[in-house]
Amino acid sequence: MPPYFGPAGWLAIDLGPRTDWAFVAELLDTSYRQVALKRHLAALALSGLTPNPATAVSADGRRD
Repeated sequence: MPPYFGPAGWLAIDLGPRTDWAFVAELLDTSYRQVALKRHLAALALSGLTPNPATAVSADGRRD
């Protein structure tokens, strides 16, 4: 755990040898989509880069 907790709700992830990279990718994608501009979300949709429902993460950070 880092010695701080960011005012914007930052979190820390231990990137060790057993890191679940699919989970990290989903957290990053979900986080970005929450703050991205509408035009950036539209560009993601046009590029075919859509979230994978099989690895969806709920608002509390748990996989659905």
